[in-house]
Amino acid sequence: MKPNIQPWDRVARVLFGVIVAYAAYTLFENPVARVLAALGALFTLAEGITGVCYLQRHLGIRSIAEGMRKDPILILLTVQLVFAYEWWSSGWEKVTNPLFADGLPKTFAAFASNNPFPWVKNFLTTIATPNAATFALLVTWGALAAGIALFAAAALYAYSKNAKMKRWMVALSLAALIGGMLLNATYFFSAGWTGPGTKGMNVVMFWIQAMLVYAYGSWLAEERR
Repeated sequence: MKPNIQPWDRVARVLFGVIVAYAAYTLFENPVARVLAALGALFTLAEGITGVCYLQRHLGIRSIAEGMRKDPILILLTVQLVFAYEWWSSGWEKVTNPLFADGLPKTFAAFASNNPFPWVKNFLTTIATPNAATFALLVTWGALAAGIALFAAAALYAYSKNAKMKRWMVALSLAALIGGMLLNATYFFSAGWTGPGTKGMNVVMFWIQAMLVYAYGSWLAEERR
């Protein structure tokens, strides 16, 4: 098959593949993340070595940069993948941790102890703590659902040539991002006071997702005209 990747792009993909392979081997503790990262690394390395990008060939573009110039949404979807991993990883850690649900009442009590928001403190002590099992399911599967939806939507949008499918994937991304914003807001009000790291991370994630929601919402509104 004739190569369709520029030389500098091939080098970049090889380097990226090596970095992802290293992350899969040494950084990721989750077995699913390790397998997916390893497969991604092998695929990226294969593209860099052979010089053949199947996505570019499928979409009929000469480079990823050309695809992004034609469709700027692809740039935002690249950012979206970061949130996809973050939410999926967060949810998976809770699923595989048998102590998470059992320890949630104590966690809620700790979050409520010196919480600066009276209404949040009241919610944690009177509603969340007695229903900790329900909230454990909501938080765990909410994060997992957001991560899977964000990844699937980005992948299907990038690969699809169908305009209707692309609109549905942007709408799915928008819904998942709103879900992520709700989770970040919950973490901020509940545990933001416990440390600058928790507070800062949730603020940053919330507003970046908010900007993506605005961009996707504007794009969908324009597409309907």
